Amino acid sequence: MEVLREFYEALLQSSFFRILILLFIALFVLKLIFKRRVKLQTDSEILFSASRKRECSEYDIFKEAASEWSFSESKVKADFKAYLETGNIPRYVLDYAKKVLERK
Repeated sequence: MEVLREFYEALLQSSFFRILILLFIALFVLKLIFKRRVKLQTDSEILFSASRKRECSEYDIFKEAASEWSFSESKVKADFKAYLETGNIPRYVLDYAKKVLERK
């Protein structure tokens, strides 16, 4: 136990250790600053942006995404209803919306 205490006190007196601590603090602060500057779109924003780019409704994006997978109209209606109630977007719709946004 005494050895650990001596080691701890030696670390506190070490300038290298102090520089290392300051470096970690600086990296943490930079990470926080960068995280606030980079705004990631939520799934709902991606769906909205895709519908604006295509100049159609969000429901139309659901239908177009479902047509690529040959899903039935009843599945589209059920998924869209669930989206309106919960805000959860099915993976196939989100992937399609991202593809729409990537196109030029």
